[in-house]
Amino acid sequence: MCAVGVPILRLVFPRISMETTSLHTNAQVNNDQTIDFKGQNYEIATTARKSVAIIHHPNRKFWVFEQLPKNAWPCLLGAFSL
Repeated sequence: MCAVGVPILRLVFPRISMETTSLHTNAQVNNDQTIDFKGQNYEIATTARKSVAIIHHPNRKFWVFEQLPKNAWPCLLGAFSL
């Protein structure tokens, strides 16, 4: 569940063609609410979770979620361009 008082972002995800591959992985949340991904450190929104899900389009963008989406999109903790 998203933190109380934190605005929920409405995302528009690009349509994925057969030529575009989307990957996912997990990342550990550091004590200062950052994650390490591809050799860089990224600040994310505050979460009580120790591990988060990352969905990324190689060499383009990635999004950090509290967990992988199932029936609905979970809370977005960060969106970054590579």
